Amino acid sequence: MPRKAALVPNKHLHTTIPPELAAKLDLFLWSEVEGRVPQGAYQAFVVRAIREFFTLREMDLAPYLGESEGLFVVKGTLPAIEALQRKLEEK
Repeated sequence: MPRKAALVPNKHLHTTIPPELAAKLDLFLWSEVEGRVPQGAYQAFVVRAIREFFTLREMDLAPYLGESEGLFVVKGTLPAIEALQRKLEEK
């Protein structure tokens, strides 16, 4: 019996990554119970990373700390970043 079609079909995406990054990802996703990277683990990781990319915002704290740009960067949701910025600008 054929599998039912997904309500929201996925788009097939093929890509490659550098070997050292692939090794780190394999170690992170590895399941001792299954003795391998579980089925769907790569997809779940990539989907989560893409959603995070489009959801989170970055803020460089350099102007507030008197440090070089790019050394102290925080990431959070837009409301969290806005609240942090308001708090830092109060002083």
